[in-house]
Amino acid sequence: MENSLTFGQRAARKSRVLRRRFRARKRESGRESRSVYFFTFHKCASTLFSSFVLPSARNLEFVDYERMVYDGTIPESQPELIKFDRDGRLYGPIRLSSGAATPTARRMLITAEKEFIHDKIAVSLIRDPRDILVSRYFSFVHSHGESKVPEIARRQQENKDRLIEMGVDEYAVQAVEGVRQDFEMIARIDEYAVDSTVLRYEDLLDDFDLFMDGMSRYLILDEPTIEAIYRRSRPRDTEDINAHRRSGRAGTFAEKLRVETTQLINDKLAGVLDRFGYTNQRSDGHT
Repeated sequence: MENSLTFGQRAARKSRVLRRRFRARKRESGRESRSVYFFTFHKCASTLFSSFVLPSARNLEFVDYERMVYDGTIPESQPELIKFDRDGRLYGPIRLSSGAATPTARRMLITAEKEFIHDKIAVSLIRDPRDILVSRYFSFVHSHGESKVPEIARRQQENKDRLIEMGVDEYAVQAVEGVRQDFEMIARIDEYAVDSTVLRYEDLLDDFDLFMDGMSRYLILDEPTIEAIYRRSRPRDTEDINAHRRSGRAGTFAEKLRVETTQLINDKLAGVLDRFGYTNQRSDGHT
């Protein structure tokens, strides 16, 4: 990545690195000890962040309660095992799209409430909601792993069978309201939290330095980790519908959905698209 930069770009990048190091000193010196809450959705690079990015953050203990529930370490019926400390932890990814179907899921969702998050640090990662709808469909049908917990695995299979019968267009139409509500939740978190930043998946792909400037406001990542995030986040050259990461490209909804379906979900998501800067794409995916 470094070799392709001009002198001016290298100088600007060096300046950004120095700013990140300055921010890091605040936490490393103990002047900032508050826990950080990382919010996102399914099919928003959340696996990359849960498996690599968040565990790599320095000076914070990474806590992934969703993984603990998924693996059966925390039973779904025991939400009291999920506890939040004021200082020293990095909680996430908290996938708001999981809903509130179980006691542990409801416990996780209190983190999005004003009374809880108002004095906390919130980092949110979003993606074009139309791409989320399409990517979620193909993931649930073709590549999503199966939980070791029998009850969760049963629900996964029932959902997969239902989606296969639906098809991607019908799924997008039926699921769009839930996605709209998820994004409204992110907007409220950003408004409520005293310290908050909203990161976009599209910037991770197309404006990596801007993305990392936002990421490093509250999380300390060393330069080798940042280089690895860049490499791991590059889209696939060809699509693989059976892989967890199908392609990673932005704007693929325009290739997968019928024009009339895209127009319908654009109308449903108009407020969200405007709020988060996604209105520059027409239904055919071009600017």
